[in-house]
Amino acid sequence: MGDHLKPQPAPAANDKAAVWDLVAQDLEQDEGRLAAGPMPSRPWAERHVVALVRADAKARDVYGREHYGTPLQAGNGRDALVDAYQEALDLAVYLRQALEEQRESAFTPDRQDYVVEHLTLLYANARGTVRHLRWLLYARDGR
Repeated sequence: MGDHLKPQPAPAANDKAAVWDLVAQDLEQDEGRLAAGPMPSRPWAERHVVALVRADAKARDVYGREHYGTPLQAGNGRDALVDAYQEALDLAVYLRQALEEQRESAFTPDRQDYVVEHLTLLYANARGTVRHLRWLLYARDGR
């Protein structure tokens, strides 16, 4: 197993900003931009969806603080690129699983095509994200 796949140490608390708080600020800005403009034609960009994502992010922050005893922070002793790479690999495999399961689902045909189209796009993006992250690790570490 390569170094990029080994488990990392538990995060260590420090005095830096909690990263989930930074993400929440970014999501609030997204929500504000959406509120200022016309309703988007993309359902995943609607304000209520961004609000749901913000609430889910807050819940993940609470879970992480309870699980690790500290908020997620930069400089916490973990390698953020390695964490992102490992999570992106998981994302790709979960999306591929969802595609396989979607083929067996009971959605109506029009909705089935819509869902499969979006899962296919997300899966392709996840594979691209994995390649980008692996390249960053290679560029940084030489392996």
